[in-house]
Amino acid sequence: MSGSMPAPGSALSAEEIASFVGGELMGSASGSFRSVAAVDSASQDEVVFFRSGLDQRGATPKPELLDAVLACSAGLLVVDAGFPEAKRAMVRVENPGLAAARLQQHWHGRDFPIAVGVHPTAQVDLSAEVAASASIAAGVVVGADCVIGEGVHLHPGVVLYPRVHLGEGCTVHANTVLGSPGFGYVWDGQQHQPMPQMGGVRIGRGVEIGANSVIDAGTMAPTVIGDGCILDNFVQVGHNCSLGRAVVLCAQVGLSGSTILEDGVVMGGQSGSGGHLRVGTGTQIAARGGATADIGPGLVVSGVPAVDIRLHHRMQAALRRLAKGRKS
Repeated sequence: MSGSMPAPGSALSAEEIASFVGGELMGSASGSFRSVAAVDSASQDEVVFFRSGLDQRGATPKPELLDAVLACSAGLLVVDAGFPEAKRAMVRVENPGLAAARLQQHWHGRDFPIAVGVHPTAQVDLSAEVAASASIAAGVVVGADCVIGEGVHLHPGVVLYPRVHLGEGCTVHANTVLGSPGFGYVWDGQQHQPMPQMGGVRIGRGVEIGANSVIDAGTMAPTVIGDGCILDNFVQVGHNCSLGRAVVLCAQVGLSGSTILEDGVVMGGQSGSGGHLRVGTGTQIAARGGATADIGPGLVVSGVPAVDIRLHHRMQAALRRLAKGRKS
């Protein structure tokens, strides 16, 4: 983070905000600021952020939204370099969204607070190792041979089966289950015989896992979640999967067993993998996309089976033409 480091939660002047986010203050603003707010509800002591350039989908904001930002009641705008000149106090930064996130972290913290220590209603196996700075909320269950690192936050109702290792600074939200038995069975001619799933789960540093998600234990070796990964709510990670650094799985993503996601992969909502495949570094799978075979690095794919997103769009257009009775 650029600039000075004020006391957490303190009100900031426009000058202090510019220094804090590494931006350039244009114009002047009196008073101090205590929160980032939405355009239509901001007040004089709040900040509004806005990006005037292309978003992640390659679209520019609608003119009426720009007009609303210019007319809003916020005392300070945090904007990008392309934002038009105006008679308003503003801080220009490279990434307004990132600047806003850092400001909100300063004013409101990153999380719903949980007291450090183990809540009286939590159940922690005697063989588990729990760092002194970890926070374990009401109703959490920690199984045998688990390791919980420094600064870990386990929200109410989280369940850790045996042999789950959580690196420092991880957050696991309510009712998520880590280390449940992987979906491994062998047919004996009469019925499915379960293969004991003994590998556990190993989660790196600074991982955040949303509510009601499940990560299955590996069969022999751990299911692995790399440093800095973010998993949304209702995500399923099957046994023996391996996620690299900074992987993002949006809501309702499902990974079949033995999927490998390399660093920086992003999977949109309700997308999934067929298992026993690899997705390359930095590849993005659009919402409801389905990976059925290996996908190389640096691609943007969509559809089932997932293909280059431009090809997918052409395929959809061709289908629409056929449905309307046209050939071209």
